[in-house]
Amino acid sequence: MHLMNNKFIKIMALITIVFFGSTFGVGNLYAQNQVKLTSGTNVRVEVVNTISSEGASVGQQVRLRVANDVKVDGEVVIKAGAPAWGKVVNAEGNGMLGKPGKIGITLTNVKTVDGQKVPISAKKVVKGESKQTIAIVVTLVLCLLGIFIKGKDATLQSGSYIDAQTAGEANIAI
Repeated sequence: MHLMNNKFIKIMALITIVFFGSTFGVGNLYAQNQVKLTSGTNVRVEVVNTISSEGASVGQQVRLRVANDVKVDGEVVIKAGAPAWGKVVNAEGNGMLGKPGKIGITLTNVKTVDGQKVPISAKKVVKGESKQTIAIVVTLVLCLLGIFIKGKDATLQSGSYIDAQTAGEANIAI
């Protein structure tokens, strides 16, 4: 009989907690601590290390950082300084006859305040300075010497910004 009373008391306590919890909004505490990050939310990222067409290779991972806090409904969901990642999708070195180098990166994801990696979307392509006109003129005037003039490598400088958007939705725990 004593065992039966303990079970009854536990069941009644559970029913009371559920009833009063749903009546007074205790069940919504979890929902109030989450914010929905929607697709298309703007995220500005900063290049951490200079990337050059001379030393980069396609597929290489690029580390970036978030430049400004990203807020949803007044809550910070992505902190300034949070890591973001991208990858090199195009890397062409400079070449003869003044051909410039070219570097292209695509952003892939960013880390939220609760540790999730949310996909982001942006692409940045930088082209080096062309010296083709100078190379052609020098070639015409001085014969073949202009062939050896190279264009400049493309560089994406440390500290430059890229504006991206989230490419998916996520519920972020605050």
